[in-house]
Amino acid sequence: MPIQTNSILFTEVTKRTLKAQNVQSCEELDLRKLHQETNIKVNTLWRFFKEYRGERKSKTLTKLVRHFKIDAVEITNSISRRDIPTNLTETLKSVWDGTDAHARQIELLIKAVYAIRLDPLKDSRL
Repeated sequence: MPIQTNSILFTEVTKRTLKAQNVQSCEELDLRKLHQETNIKVNTLWRFFKEYRGERKSKTLTKLVRHFKIDAVEITNSISRRDIPTNLTETLKSVWDGTDAHARQIELLIKAVYAIRLDPLKDSRL
């Protein structure tokens, strides 16, 4: 799975896990219960929800996608087909000077912010 696909699937797994346990954050999850349902070790689940960001292939992600019966192709296609929000395109137009070099700088900046992003599903402070 490509990195973006992993990240999309991780977000969907997290949403479904929170919904299934009727909690607001990953800190509130009953990992023992999820372990009983999935046969994934509690410490592996803890590490997954605490540290995973979609940066690599994960057996835990694959097992949880199967557990929640998530159609990976459908989820990733539906997200990739979404239109870019108008406010984002307008902001880019307002700050971009029109050159390829500046476009590359903006691209790198967005990727850097993405790499260090805080996940509102994981961080209850947000």
